[in-house]
Amino acid sequence: IDRPAPGFAAELVHGVYSSTLADLSGQVVIVDFWATWCRPCAITMPYLNAWQTKYGPKGLRIVGLSSEQRSEIQQFLARNPLGYTVARDVDAQIARDYFLLGVPMLVVIDRTGVVRHIQLGAADFAAVEAAVIRLL
Repeated sequence: IDRPAPGFAAELVHGVYSSTLADLSGQVVIVDFWATWCRPCAITMPYLNAWQTKYGPKGLRIVGLSSEQRSEIQQFLARNPLGYTVARDVDAQIARDYFLLGVPMLVVIDRTGVVRHIQLGAADFAAVEAAVIRLL
């Protein structure tokens, strides 16, 4: 926290905006590390959808990252449509760069590219939303 976020360029699977952090400069970004088999991740997704709808026009961009196979991610998305960008961390390098401890893990990055909030697990969504509001 309070350090520059590691840059990344993930393989876009779904979404209307970039899955490359540099392209999202000037936006508030939530990076959601998740997996198709993760039940707590599924609990997190409706919050992310709602935030993208509510705060997207104010500059929020959400990027969901999974290191699973593209076909697995696409099958999941066919059953569970998401309103934000979803990308593939091909070799889990991004997860390593962010010291991923487990999924879900949400990383909130400010408009200047600095990590301002991290949440591990499907827990305090109010704290994540408060961090986003503060940064917007």
